[in-house]
Amino acid sequence: MELWQMDVMGRAFLADGREMKFVTGIDDHSRFVVCARVVVRATARPVCDALLWALRAHGVPEQILTDNGKVFTARFGLGPGPVLFDKVCHDNGIKHLLTAPYSPTTTGKVERLHKTIRAEFLAEHDLKHLSVETLQAALDDWVVEYNTGRPHQSCGGRPPAERFALADRSLVVVEEPAVAVPVVGKDGGLRPPGVSRWVDQRGTRDATTGLTVTRLADNSGVVSFAGATYGCGRAWARQSIDVTIVPGSVQLSQGSKVIRVHPIRHDRSRELGAFANPKGRPRRTAAS
Repeated sequence: MELWQMDVMGRAFLADGREMKFVTGIDDHSRFVVCARVVVRATARPVCDALLWALRAHGVPEQILTDNGKVFTARFGLGPGPVLFDKVCHDNGIKHLLTAPYSPTTTGKVERLHKTIRAEFLAEHDLKHLSVETLQAALDDWVVEYNTGRPHQSCGGRPPAERFALADRSLVVVEEPAVAVPVVGKDGGLRPPGVSRWVDQRGTRDATTGLTVTRLADNSGVVSFAGATYGCGRAWARQSIDVTIVPGSVQLSQGSKVIRVHPIRHDRSRELGAFANPKGRPRRTAAS
């Protein structure tokens, strides 16, 4: 859930010879397929509908990596930009990353997924289905097998779902959108723009208890702990944030509710000093 790779795959055909496109997405770390949607045309709206489907199904990642196709970016286009895909990412708090021009290996994991789809799915199903609906149903079944049953070499011979299940669906805030595009609500449905709310298909979570210290977030919503920085989002700027070490992670919370959970990246030997003030008083700032 830190990074998804997304792309569009062509050369899939119905029984009548019509070419379909697949909008694909894969979780970079776990190789879990987060998106495999059949579209008749890979234009802005169908591609973004596929993205929104993936967000409702799996939650909101921190970043999405794509190539420079015009459906993903106005980087090389003639229009004023941004394109709809960028707007959906922006309004759901996702950082959209682009590959360097002519660098297909940067999105190598989703390209490898395409190769697998052609070898294992289209080899059996191409020119077999009469409609988009039946092709999508067959693809859905294949994705379930790929994610939950098929051993994956990069996962140590285990299915991707086992690694993806460990991912933290961190809470993020949907900022007031600048344009009227749909955003994903915590119930998994689309909501009209104009109302800020938590985005997490599981809802807010109770914080894990443990040794805790309080830190004051800076103007960017970042706190310092044991010589490292951890972001909790701009919505929490200049607020007191509780920092707790949970197994293998740094938990940021307020009022007994989790804000975000990060992998530990500080020097563990400095934790004793960081927790030296057991009452967890906010750190002093230059202004105070």
